[in-house]
Amino acid sequence: MPTLTPLRPSAAIAERYDARLNKLVAAMHADILRTVAREYRANTPEIVLLAADASPARAMQAALQKLGKRWLDRFDELAPRMAEYFATAVKDRVDATYRADLRRAGMTVRFKMTAAMNDAYQAVRAENVSLIRSIPEQHLTAVEGHVMRSVQRGRDLGGLTEALVDQFGVTKRRAARIARHQNNAATTTMRVVRELELGITEGD
Repeated sequence: MPTLTPLRPSAAIAERYDARLNKLVAAMHADILRTVAREYRANTPEIVLLAADASPARAMQAALQKLGKRWLDRFDELAPRMAEYFATAVKDRVDATYRADLRRAGMTVRFKMTAAMNDAYQAVRAENVSLIRSIPEQHLTAVEGHVMRSVQRGRDLGGLTEALVDQFGVTKRRAARIARHQNNAATTTMRVVRELELGITEGD
């Protein structure tokens, strides 16, 4: 068996994965800003004084719970498809890279979805589903904290908006870290499986 060149994670796959996550996070962030602004306008001190049972905090909490359910459901719906796309992209790249390397060495190999590769594929997919679903969970929890503190401190929409923009940045950076880390881990996992199946024990 020839010695193959090291197979490194694909920056392009990580970038595409990050872009898909960021598109979802940005849409969620925009929805949060619209919801907060709408609830602040609907619950001004003047309006609240006209309704004895009105509570800005309760109204905002109800709006956030509705918004949270919408985005948790959205991420839950998309996570399996996004994870499958990612795991397939990594697997296909690993196979294509090794196929090309072996062809240059005069060998033809047809890679199949073996039991070992299927186990690796399903593990990568499951971990990605879990991580994708964790993004709105953590983000929405942080957002609710910012909003409730703002209500308690006198409803400064400008200050709250700034805090939410900062939180958006935190979540974007976490999504980017997930994309990079998962790309590295998935590539290593699937590479090792194929190398063991090929009987490769060394690399340049």
